[in-house]
This record gives sequence, C-alpha cells and structure tokens, in this order.
Amino acid sequence: MIQEDYVVLRCNRVSLIIKIIILIYIYIMEKTSSKRKSKRSKSRPLQKSRSSQKSKKSRSSQRSSQKSRSSQKSRSSQRSRSSQRSRSSQRSSSIKENIYECPKTPSHQVGIDRDSEHWLKVNTLKDLSINQGNHYIKTPGISTGLYVMIVLKENPEIIYLLKEFDDFFYNRQTRYPRDVYNEDMGMIGHSSIYTDDEMEMEWTKENTARLLESEASSEKNKKKKKKLLKKAKRVRNQCLLVYAGQLYYDTNTGIVMWTNHSGHFQAKAENRYLVNLPDNLFIPMSSKKIQERLEEHIINSPPTSPVSSPGKVNKLLRKLGM
Repeated sequence: MIQEDYVVLRCNRVSLIIKIIILIYIYIMEKTSSKRKSKRSKSRPLQKSRSSQKSKKSRSSQRSSQKSRSSQKSRSSQRSRSSQRSRSSQRSSSIKENIYECPKTPSHQVGIDRDSEHWLKVNTLKDLSINQGNHYIKTPGISTGLYVMIVLKENPEIIYLLKEFDDFFYNRQTRYPRDVYNEDMGMIGHSSIYTDDEMEMEWTKENTARLLESEASSEKNKKKKKKLLKKAKRVRNQCLLVYAGQLYYDTNTGIVMWTNHSGHFQAKAENRYLVNLPDNLFIPMSSKKIQERLEEHIINSPPTSPVSSPGKVNKLLRKLGM
C-alpha cells in the first residue's frame, strides 16, 4: 500500500515537472515570436525609408538628367550663336591685328567721296539674302554690272561698291562727275576710295615698309634683321584698307561671282574670309574660271546688257555654238 502511494506521488511529481517544462517552453516561444514580430515591424519602416530614398534618388537623377539635357540644348544654341559671333569677331580681330593692304603703286585714280551716293554701302549683316540658292543684295541702288569692291578697317562689316561698267564685258563705263581721262590713270578704280591726301599717306606707309625690308635683307645680324622686319610689318598694319576686288552682280540672279582683282592693292586670295560674302562664289584674280563662270551665267540666265554690248555677247554665244 505504501509502495503504491509512493508510485502515485512520484507520477504526480513527474507530471507536474512536465507541465512546468511545457509552460516554460510556451513562455519562451511566445517571447521569441514577439521579438521576431517587433524586429519585423522595425525592419519594415527601414525598408520603406530605403525604398523612398531610392525613389527620391531616382527622381532627383531624372530631374538632373532633364536639367542636363536642357542645359545641353541651351549650350548648343549658345555655341551656335557664339560661333556666329566668333566668326565676326575673328574677322574683326584679324582686321585689328595684322591683315591690311597698302597700295602697291603710288598712282591715284580719280577720287570719289566714299560718303557720297556713288559708293553703295552694303551692310553684310543686314543687306544680304538667299533665295533658291541665289545670293541677293538688298542695298538700294544696286543694279546689273561690274563693281569695284572695297572693305575698310574703319567698318569691316560694310562693303563699298562703286560701279565701273553696266555689264560684265567692260562695256559702257559708268561716268561720275569728277571722272576725267588723262595719261596718268585718270579712270575710276580701287584707289578712288581715297582722297589725294589719304592716298599720299597710304603710299608713304608702303614705301617706308619697303625701305625697312630692303635694309633687313642686307642686315647680317639676326636680331637687328628681325627688328627691322617687325617695324615694316607694324608700318603696313597702319594702312586703312582690308580687302579689294571686283563684284559681278545681276539683278535677276544676284551675285554671279566676286574676285580679288585689284592692280592697286593686290589683296591675297587666302584673306578672302575677311569679306563676308559667299566663299563658293569667289574666284581668284586671273583665273580661267572667271571666263567659265561668265559663259555659264550667259547660257543659264542671260544678264541684262546695255545696247553697246550685244556684239561681245554674240561673239561669245557663237563661240559656245549657240
């Protein structure tokens, strides 16, 4: 009997211990689950914050990319504008620095006041237009003919035009009030842009530069030679003229061509960029292409010619087999 009671007590104790262990286990499990939940709840806002940060970064990157695109567009437009400005500034800087043409002969053609109505002032920034590939001059008074062309340092954007002939074949020379013929080149020409005093001063500069160059050629000391050549260049840089040539113009088709033809100034072909005219219409002085361009122009669009010129035109047409 006693043994049975002992066994019962022992069983009760074991069952109690098992219950206690189970309760402890449940308690521990509840604790761990609550901790996990709290960790999850804490990690979610972090993830949200990280994702929001990422979205903010992406938005900011999109905004910055849009800004960069717009800035690139504005930069490209600014570059195109600045390139146009730089071209004109390049011309003006070259003109200011060292590219001038002095007269190569002291003889002075009949002077015609450059402020008078006889000289057409073509503003290359306003008076030039393009229509169907043709380049037109909008300056009032322009007509078909062959023109003396001058660009001066005082205003390099202006081209001075003085009409020599009414057509392209040196027929019907234009007469001006002071135009008289004499043995010493009394006709109009490129030096007509200057007064007598200006021409005398311009030739003095050229003659002085030549004397300095002659002295430099006989100088054996390299430093002295270099100084003399620099002086000659400095003297020439004081001349007033930038470029000289001829312009062929037809009121029907616009500018036919322009050249550097000038016996007085002999402007260099490589400096033609100083004149703001279409480069594809430039032909160097004494080139065979001048005659070819005239023949091509007559075939495609006969120019308005005066009464005295049909003889030459007909000869040229017969030569072309027309």
